Amino acid sequence: MKIPIIVLFVCCSMTLYSQKVRLEGDSSRYLCLNDSIAATFKKTLNKEKVDSTISILYDYDNGRLPDSRQIIIWTHNGIGRIRIIDGCDRIEKDTAYSFNVKHLWDYIAVTKFDDLTVPIRSAYYQSHDKYYYITVATPRRTFSVCVRNYERKKDEKNKVAQSDTRVILTNKIDDLFR
Repeated sequence: MKIPIIVLFVCCSMTLYSQKVRLEGDSSRYLCLNDSIAATFKKTLNKEKVDSTISILYDYDNGRLPDSRQIIIWTHNGIGRIRIIDGCDRIEKDTAYSFNVKHLWDYIAVTKFDDLTVPIRSAYYQSHDKYYYITVATPRRTFSVCVRNYERKKDEKNKVAQSDTRVILTNKIDDLFR
């Protein structure tokens, strides 16, 4: 009796916590439902003439997890808004709210960000970790940054990574919805 229960538990656990990856020959455009929702919403923002957006994917760097998160930040008619979509195949939560985003846009306007090809000099390394993939689009420029959680570790050994503009941007964004 114990063995069937253990097998059932293992199978259920693997299903709940397994990573989603695109299979060979899969030609679908989106891997998760939240990808589709976020892309459609960004098209709506473009139709409304919103010219500056920040799109964020927070997930695992080696596949997609059930708790994948898409975040869109934008300002329209002077009001800053954020939309957070949690879940991969099944949306757990889809929330939007207003907040003051001026300090974030001001930081982006005056800061130079290294591109994706320049590694963040972190005191730590981890082969697989959750990460933020951030794309900023303004009328003057568009850029993307990728910051892994281990690069954001706050301690004396990791001071160089903490001073990287990409890590600072990620921390500012993370503070908005924590």
